[in-house]
Amino acid sequence: MDAKRPRDERRRCGECGGKYLPEPSAQRHQRTCCKRCRQERRAQLARERYAAGGARTRAAARERKRRSRSKQPRGARTPVPLPAEVSEVVAREMAGLSTEGWLSAAMVKQALVRVAVQACASGMSRAGLGAESAVKSVD
Repeated sequence: MDAKRPRDERRRCGECGGKYLPEPSAQRHQRTCCKRCRQERRAQLARERYAAGGARTRAAARERKRRSRSKQPRGARTPVPLPAEVSEVVAREMAGLSTEGWLSAAMVKQALVRVAVQACASGMSRAGLGAESAVKSVD
């Protein structure tokens, strides 16, 4: 029929299904068309390996985390002291917290303290947060 027709050298990407021309150096083993598809493929393969590994894989991950945490100095970060008013507000909010929520009280307290620390550490805006406002009122 059409014996002289050139063969299509393009392949289908294993992730998106698009056609691509493989790199000459990776001709035999390239499976994806671009960097994004390659990252998706690697992530999927890693998830499959982790699921197939079972308890052994999870134990190894716990051990890696433990070793990583042990390298960090335990009290390296000194906590930022919160003003008394902020501590009182956090305590009031924690007292009024419902016990049926999907978040634990410890998680809520941690989040409130984190927000308070960030608010205290950042510079004041023109709106200000109280008597220490950057804009002085005109009397």
